[in-house]
Amino acid sequence: MRMKSTGIVGNLEMLCEISDIRPKDGWLIVNIRTTTPVGWNLRVALSHADILTLLKLLCKPSNLACILFGFRKSKHKEHIPDY
Repeated sequence: MRMKSTGIVGNLEMLCEISDIRPKDGWLIVNIRTTTPVGWNLRVALSHADILTLLKLLCKPSNLACILFGFRKSKHKEHIPDY
């Protein structure tokens, strides 16, 4: 996964992976480990409403097609479009 940050460290793109997901006190806690260029542990707490919104967005036809049939391969593997 790639994430972009525009925070205090400036405009930074990080490579990361989801390391764990588990429920806790009415929240779904997602642990994310960044690997490049820094090694951080991030936690995201999703509420029930957040999860429903995520599911609704994932079910949009364009997103669902990517999930079911894969992503188109870029000619330039290193080029990631602005997001």
